Amino acid sequence: MASARRTGTNESISTYGAGQDYTALATWEAATDNDNVAATVSPWLECLASEYEDYVTIGDAIGNATYFRGIRPKTGNFHTGIRDTGVRFYSTQTAQSSIILSDEGYVQIQDLVGKATITNVTSQNTFGAGANSTNCAFVGCIATQGANGHATGVIHGFNTGAAITEPTFFIDCLGENNDGNNFEYGGAGPCHWLNCTSVDAGLVGFSYGLFGTGTVKNCLAQEAVGVCFSGTYPGSGATEYNASSDATAPGTNSRTSQTFTFLNAGAFDFHLASTDAGALNFGKDLSANAAYAFNDGLDRQTRMGTWDIGADEYIAPEGAESKALSDDLVLLRRQRR
Repeated sequence: MASARRTGTNESISTYGAGQDYTALATWEAATDNDNVAATVSPWLECLASEYEDYVTIGDAIGNATYFRGIRPKTGNFHTGIRDTGVRFYSTQTAQSSIILSDEGYVQIQDLVGKATITNVTSQNTFGAGANSTNCAFVGCIATQGANGHATGVIHGFNTGAAITEPTFFIDCLGENNDGNNFEYGGAGPCHWLNCTSVDAGLVGFSYGLFGTGTVKNCLAQEAVGVCFSGTYPGSGATEYNASSDATAPGTNSRTSQTFTFLNAGAFDFHLASTDAGALNFGKDLSANAAYAFNDGLDRQTRMGTWDIGADEYIAPEGAESKALSDDLVLLRRQRR
């Protein structure tokens, strides 16, 4: 079984943050904007945990499934599955459509937290895939509190652009409290939402439009100003095992009108509690999934037993004597990361 967090062959790793190799995403992007297949190298940027006012479009380099670019936290600098932890790109920019935009082949964006706070006449995104993107993946990312102060614009958490014709993957991602759709699909190419969670969307939790190709599996949506799921979803087993707090969860073996129990929703901790009866142990094992096989969750832990629906896989601490104690230990463990 494989982690959702792919690694490239012959990785060339640079670091980002105060006192590191780079302090601007665009500078690293320009320096690695090459034919990486011919050079047989996979340029990666590893970031220190902190909050940054920065943004980037990753585009124009040549990559494939073996040699590709990516951004991830440096070891020991990961988020805890909760906003305001780990590597955070909290931007007020208005110069492009997304804070982190993939616009070339096979890019991996892993375990970053993003927030866009802007005033722009058009709607924009926190994490997005552009027209030239193919087989890019956003894994374990959190899009939080996106807000557009203009009357005609909103912020979507995760978005596949309208011109895209190639596959895009959003895996183990959490969209919460964005004033637009937490997850937005507007492209013509296959879009895959796998084990993602939407909470408190300003418009719709998961909005699937246009041709409706791809897969939507193990996705959880709680509360939205609109509905949890909208649009026309892929059929023939491509949409399944989803769950919603309203009546809109699409596909086979899906669960509607559910109540989800999180560890501490008031503190924006949307990890599943051991007492959850809406998503815990109701998912489908995707470790052999044809489109993108993986076996880990939002916190990079290996999923165990019957999978849970949503980004988080509940894993009880070793030696827990009760479910109540188990939840307390899980919370303490996350706080100490």
